[in-house]
Amino acid sequence: MKKIYTSLTLCLLAFAGHAQHICISQQSPPMDGTAQQLESELQRWLEQHPQAASAREVVQIPTVVHIIWKNPQENLADSLIHRTVALVNKDWRRQNDDTVNTPTHFLPVAADMGIELVLASTAPDGSPTDGITRTYSDSSQFVSWLEHMKYDSTGGKSAWNPEHYLNIWVIRNSPTQFGAGIVLGQSTMPGLDYDVPGICVRTSQLTSSGLDGFGWRTLTHELGHYFCLLHLCGMDECVNADLVDDTPVCDNGMYHLSCEDTVVVSCDNEPFGNMLTNHLDYIPALCTNLFTQGQRERAIGCINTNYPRLPTSPGLGIGAMEYSTIAIHPNPTKGALRFEATTAGAYAILDLIGRTLMSSNAIQGQNTLDMTTLPDGIYLLRMHNGASARVVKAGN
Repeated sequence: MKKIYTSLTLCLLAFAGHAQHICISQQSPPMDGTAQQLESELQRWLEQHPQAASAREVVQIPTVVHIIWKNPQENLADSLIHRTVALVNKDWRRQNDDTVNTPTHFLPVAADMGIELVLASTAPDGSPTDGITRTYSDSSQFVSWLEHMKYDSTGGKSAWNPEHYLNIWVIRNSPTQFGAGIVLGQSTMPGLDYDVPGICVRTSQLTSSGLDGFGWRTLTHELGHYFCLLHLCGMDECVNADLVDDTPVCDNGMYHLSCEDTVVVSCDNEPFGNMLTNHLDYIPALCTNLFTQGQRERAIGCINTNYPRLPTSPGLGIGAMEYSTIAIHPNPTKGALRFEATTAGAYAILDLIGRTLMSSNAIQGQNTLDMTTLPDGIYLLRMHNGASARVVKAGN
């Protein structure tokens, strides 16, 4: 029986005198309450979808970036936001330039996560948006875990509906913490005690100077936490801390302040040692370059069990495009789905792996489909003529 752990504080810390950063998350057994329930639901989904890492469809996450600024240099240009999103997407799609640095022995498990951020094109009120908000605030600094940057009333910017958008707050320097460092970023995680889901990132991490030019990887790392990924290594204990089978068991990961050593052995994980190049390890940002198949499975499962409405969010501006060819209602559905077919012919319901779960023939006009027997999650309704629409099953 594997021990189950949860992160209590999810943030990255930059220490004075080091260009590197480490993550100060503490992992503490056991999970209980809501966290245990959500973890059980995630594990059950993974058991029902053993080929989740083979999913063909890329899941797009509608994203809004809230820039909170006081000094003009903190009001970052659109180009910096676009650059950061593009670089994070490269990391998550395994298109980053430094994949050539992945050790040969870890290549068999290296994965395209099949998830990418898309700046929202439609705001919650239905108006067009570029997915970026700008808020002047006279607050001198923010403390990530107090969440006051997440509310208009406390000098920040109130979140857009977290069921439909990933909210990212870009904030000025947080105060020094733990006597030696500055918090670079922090993410909420399903099952933890927080008010508003989302990610906070220090302004410097979106500029080319942050962490020797690799500052965007603060967001790469924190996005992993948002999608249920844990740190690879236990704290002074040899356990499967990240609940992923294709990453080596390891400990003392947070003491890796350099990537000069290609092999660091712990927990008898010879001959290759810790997976130092993993984006969820405690390692300088310039050293990380991969996620694994197991992490992909976990992240896709996390979306299906915790964020099922994100991939079909109106924030993506996909409603009119998809529903004009297949009019579907309601979406999300608890089971009964009505869809309008412009021509008679075959249709199928596919999961994110591309497997056909249900198929039948549709008449021209309105059809009714019963999805009651399917687990909650994200599916694709595909017609014989190639028209398709994403469907969210939620409500079991």
